[in-house]
Amino acid sequence: RQYDLLSSLGIAGFVILIFNPFSVFDAGFLMSFLCVIAIGFFVQPISKFLNQKARVPTVIADSFAISLVTTLAIAPILALYFAKISVLSLVVNMICVPLFSLAYIMVFILVIVVSVFGFLGFLLMVPNWILQFIIIFAAWIATLEFSIIEIYSLSIIGATAFYMVLFFSSKMYISPWVQRLFA
Repeated sequence: RQYDLLSSLGIAGFVILIFNPFSVFDAGFLMSFLCVIAIGFFVQPISKFLNQKARVPTVIADSFAISLVTTLAIAPILALYFAKISVLSLVVNMICVPLFSLAYIMVFILVIVVSVFGFLGFLLMVPNWILQFIIIFAAWIATLEFSIIEIYSLSIIGATAFYMVLFFSSKMYISPWVQRLFA
């Protein structure tokens, strides 16, 4: 069977909203769902384009595409709720997300290994160092004055218009002949 992203997200959102209907106004709820939708609709075409047309290695193309679409997806919510947008988040995500993934996998494997061979517990310091680097690096980037742009004029109408443009440019809406242009 083919996986249906919108149905899965719809069910997840419905279940969350049953327990707390006001979650629909929560920035975290909106950003989480928008990121997943953006990843589902835009990462594959962007990554494919970068890989095939620009000859970017798949790992880098995938990482860049995920960082790009999630940054764009949450930008209006950040502007609307917090009146700020990070201009370096794309670069930070390109560095921190792969490192976090590595640390997460290492913790998972090392917990199993250390459960059997307790004397190897010191190895858990390695993912800890990676996570500490991520925290320090992100905090340092946040201190840079030019890393944050303050935006005061975005309204709910502007945010809605932005998401409509994204929807109408997604693979869900674009006609097959336009999709073939980018294939």
